[in-house]
Amino acid sequence: MKNIIIILFILLFCSIRAEAILGENDEIYFTPAINAGNFFGVNFDLTYVYDEEYSFQVGYSWHLRGAASTPDDYFSPIGTILFLGLNGPYDKLNNTYFNVGKIIELNEIKTIRANILIGVGITNIRKPTNWEPNGQSSFDNNYTWDIAEYDVFSLVYKPSLEFVIIENFGASITPTLYYNNKQTYMGISAGIMLGILD
Repeated sequence: MKNIIIILFILLFCSIRAEAILGENDEIYFTPAINAGNFFGVNFDLTYVYDEEYSFQVGYSWHLRGAASTPDDYFSPIGTILFLGLNGPYDKLNNTYFNVGKIIELNEIKTIRANILIGVGITNIRKPTNWEPNGQSSFDNNYTWDIAEYDVFSLVYKPSLEFVIIENFGASITPTLYYNNKQTYMGISAGIMLGILD
């Protein structure tokens, strides 16, 4: 968690301090967002816009849901509450991606725009498997399980609707698709944009 916070501060600092080296019509901004769909999670993007027209984005997303393979008679032990439920059986997706896109201005004053992004990513998938009954206990799981882990390439599609509120702050709504042959993610995210937006 400490490493993630450090990375977030570095990205935010870079997006704000980059003004000195950008062209007159270039932008760079950092977007933290929450997302929901067939998984729930968060994502962090760094986007560079060249000449108000073309965009380039690197990002990371983390997604979680209750394991689809969970047996019907599984129950969470009392101790799970102490870990906010995060030590239970979950399907997890982590995505690292690079996208390119096109900016389409939707009003004359350039405060509302579409940023149509498409790209590729590496998706790490972790899912519980090989469930085995483990007896009944209020303090322990009544099943044990193994974790199956895969790393796959994904196609990424993120058409974002962006609202520039002031020159260093905005908001975005982004339908998102990560498509691969193991586990597809479909959802929508809501985030804030921090950096050089005008």
